Amino acid sequence: MKKAAIVIGFFLWMFFITVIHLGIIRSGRTISRLQNDVEIKEARNQYLQLEIARLSSPETVIRFAQTELGFRPLKPHEIILLDDPK
Repeated sequence: MKKAAIVIGFFLWMFFITVIHLGIIRSGRTISRLQNDVEIKEARNQYLQLEIARLSSPETVIRFAQTELGFRPLKPHEIILLDDPK
């Protein structure tokens, strides 16, 4: 009877160790996936920051205003200066 209890205890202990080990493996896979997601999002963020810099450059804004909005540079006689109300 005592031997059976030892054998059952041993198998329960091994089952417990196996469950813990599987949990650790699952957590490791989750961590790896999340690290990969972070790397992808950081690369996307860097790309978007460069895109913002490119699109907000004065040359790009001027080109867009002229080609898409029909703006044109003002001629000197079209400029009206207002007095400073100070």
